[in-house]
Amino acid sequence: MLKQEKGKIIDTSSISGLYEKLGMGYVDCVSSKAGMIGLTRALALPLGPAINVNAIAPGTVETEIVAELLAEVKQQMRDEALVKRLGTPEDMAYRQCILYPTNQALTGEVLTVSGGRAIR
Repeated sequence: MLKQEKGKIIDTSSISGLYEKLGMGYVDCVSSKAGMIGLTRALALPLGPAINVNAIAPGTVETEIVAELLAEVKQQMRDEALVKRLGTPEDMAYRQCILYPTNQALTGEVLTVSGGRAIR
């Protein structure tokens, strides 16, 4: 990318890296996701303007792992979301489509896809 003087890096973090009260009990997850957000912002400085560096910070996404959670836990997550549902893999793919390939003005940003849970 440096040689071509263009490119896009899209990191994946989590709203736990910003602050999400259900995630605060998981120190390893919270610290790694916060670190990814810091890395994203720190890389955007030296790599810009040629390379865009952004991150996606999803809330809970309906995956096989989430399917194994207790029903009460998943319901609490839905209740905290303003849209009253969990995210889907398609939601995440759509957010990546916004970041890539056309948007040149977005760099050093963290885009949340949390159904509103990130603002609670």
